Amino acid sequence: MMLKGVARWCSYLAVWPGAYVAAAVCRCIFLTDSAMGGRGVAAAAVFSFASGMGVYLLDRVKLSNSLLDPADAMARPEQHTMLTANATRLRAVVVGLLVLATLAGAWLSPWLTPLPILSAVGVVTYAGNLGGGVKSRTQRRRIKDLLGVKNGVVAAGITCFALFAAWAASGTTALSGGRLWLAAVGASLLLRVAADAALCDIDDWHADSQYGTRTLATELSPMLALRVGLAVRGFAAVIVLAAGRTIAPNPLAGDFACLLATATGLTTLLFLKVRPTNSQHFKAWVDAVFVVEVAVAYALARWG
Repeated sequence: MMLKGVARWCSYLAVWPGAYVAAAVCRCIFLTDSAMGGRGVAAAAVFSFASGMGVYLLDRVKLSNSLLDPADAMARPEQHTMLTANATRLRAVVVGLLVLATLAGAWLSPWLTPLPILSAVGVVTYAGNLGGGVKSRTQRRRIKDLLGVKNGVVAAGITCFALFAAWAASGTTALSGGRLWLAAVGASLLLRVAADAALCDIDDWHADSQYGTRTLATELSPMLALRVGLAVRGFAAVIVLAAGRTIAPNPLAGDFACLLATATGLTTLLFLKVRPTNSQHFKAWVDAVFVVEVAVAYALARWG
């Protein structure tokens, strides 16, 4: 019971999305800069985790209570109640996380110093929180209400963040591999994040349909959205596998790419067996699985 409680609070406080962003950055580092030392990777993980958790938590608690999304209350009433009751303190946590991310980024590279704040501004704009709360929520469409655009913006944002962070953390030297390898690394991550973003919408499909947010789950069905998301996920794994077998810049990157693709294939098969419409925690599982895939694949490639 205690572990379930901890996992639930981690989900409420956006720990899993933060870990997801950190895994995306580490994935890019492992594929493009095998020479980076442990301290550099750890600092990059702290920077990206604090940035990711900070901006996702900001998206949940908003800039003020008047901007809280009624669809969130319908989809996750327990989470919404907790966030509303502690909103002021959680906004202070957001500030602390963004400060931590800024300091870690400055330690890694001056290029990373403004990135957490810019990411926060981007999330506020993406969620439509600049214009006045629930009233404007029902009168105008936000970016995140548009079919395909929502997942595309999230995927592009995380992919660009991860690639830029990997480049800056490497000392702004040329990343390992030619343009084709870097294109494969970026394209596979873009597709994977877009697929995972679509899967994360499944939990909220009923509330989204009531409040006009168009997702694959609302336009098709939760189970069909699951299959489409897993298909895109599998295609991203094929790109990683093919690139790892043919154009990897070094043996470690090639082994990591192949193991990552294998891990993705195995978890995709597992997800085919689930029924996400019966769970309010499918989103957390999607995030956590990506983290485990990256960690296990790198551990096996490095020390296996």
